Amino acid sequence: MAEPVEYRCKGCFSCVQECPQATLTIREGTDYSRLGDSYWTPEIISTNWYQAETGKIPVSGAGYRGPFSGEGFDSMWTDMSEIVRPTRDGIHGREYISTVVEIGRKLPAIKFDSQGEIVSHIPPTLNVPLPLIFDTLPFGAAKHFDPTFLKFDENVYKAMAKAASDLGTFMIVNAGDGFKSEGHRGQSSHIIPHISDLTSHGFDADWIKACKMVELEYE
Repeated sequence: MAEPVEYRCKGCFSCVQECPQATLTIREGTDYSRLGDSYWTPEIISTNWYQAETGKIPVSGAGYRGPFSGEGFDSMWTDMSEIVRPTRDGIHGREYISTVVEIGRKLPAIKFDSQGEIVSHIPPTLNVPLPLIFDTLPFGAAKHFDPTFLKFDENVYKAMAKAASDLGTFMIVNAGDGFKSEGHRGQSSHIIPHISDLTSHGFDADWIKACKMVELEYE
C-alpha cells in the first residue's frame, strides 16, 4: 500500500470504514497540532492554505468557525445554507433561510443531567438579523476631531445610528467621540463603543454600561 498523502486527508473516515482488513486508523498529526498559536489555530491556517491553493471557498458544512476577520480577510461571510435555494414550502412546512448572526462564544457541546436539563453554562450572545455591522467612521474621532465639521459629523453619526437601529444591527463608534450626548442615549442599544484607552477619563463609563457590547483594542 502506498504511503498516505497526509495533507490531503479530509477526516471523512471513509478509508477506515471501507478498509477490507480493518487495519487503518486516523489521528491528528503532530505537525498539524503544532501549527500557529492560540489565535491562528491549525484549522484556520489549513483553511487558508486550501483557499490559497485552490481558489475555492472553504466548505465547513455548518458555517465558518473561528475569527475570520481582520487584515487579510474581507470580514464578511454569508454561508447561510449548505444548499443555496430560495424560501420554499418543504415537507416540514414553510422553510426560511435565516441571515441571523449570533455574536458571542459558542460551546463545542452541551451537557445535560439525568433529567434532561442543561447543566452547561451557556455564554451570552447577541443576535444580529443581518451579517452587517457599521464600522467606525474615518473621521470625527476625538483625537483628530475638527470642530468646524461638528454639525456634519453629527448628522452622519445620527443617520448611521438610525440605520443601525432600523435594521436591528450595530454601529461601532470611538468611545472618545462626542456621540454620547443625552439626545443619543436612546440609541445606545445599537452602539458598540470602540475603546482604545482603558483609562477612566478616556470615555463615559455610564454611557458604556448602557451599551450591549464594546470593542476593545489590543495588541
